Amino acid sequence: MMIQPGFGPAGAFSSTQQQTKAGASDFHSRFMARAAASQQSSAGDPLESKKSEILSKFPGLTEEKLEDLIKQYDIERMDEEALYELAQQMMAEGVVPNRPQENGLNMIAVYPKALYDAFLNGETFMNKGVVREGFHSCFTVNPASGSLDYQYPKYGLKNLEYNLWMTQNSGQSFNAYYTEEERSMQLQLTESKTSFWELAKLLSAYRQQAGRGALGIRS
Repeated sequence: MMIQPGFGPAGAFSSTQQQTKAGASDFHSRFMARAAASQQSSAGDPLESKKSEILSKFPGLTEEKLEDLIKQYDIERMDEEALYELAQQMMAEGVVPNRPQENGLNMIAVYPKALYDAFLNGETFMNKGVVREGFHSCFTVNPASGSLDYQYPKYGLKNLEYNLWMTQNSGQSFNAYYTEEERSMQLQLTESKTSFWELAKLLSAYRQQAGRGALGIRS
């Protein structure tokens, strides 16, 4: 029942009604204060905030699935093959978008047939390409010679970022050669890789923030 003030002249309520109204008002105040305190407590918990961020960005995840992922997978220690398998799992569960498929297999790259045919016919030469830019995490200093070594990262987020960078660059380089179908597949592949990379970043940050002890992870 909702009490609406302003009905009838002043003093129309009995003393009993006034006590009831006052009691309801006190209860409402206590309820609102408790709710505000609860919200403030949740907002002040960085782990809960990170969990909420992940679940809101990836609706295909449940809280239970998220906790299992955090406990089972240490993103930064996973190599390329392990990361690919986890991406396959996330696609199968509808957490990240699927990659395009060809002959029942998930594609890892989209190479234009027109460019491949031109290469076979001698109309263009792949070895004439010039590398104008390198992925930032591929350059390391050789401590013995002091020179730069170029090796692609094989583990964790840097591997995923490198893989995504290569996909984006190939899409730009081959754009003029794509058919509409190939361009659509390239965009789908980029979207899938981008989504998984963003998920992996959030999972890694959540795990590091929580710490192994808080997650019940044994060494």
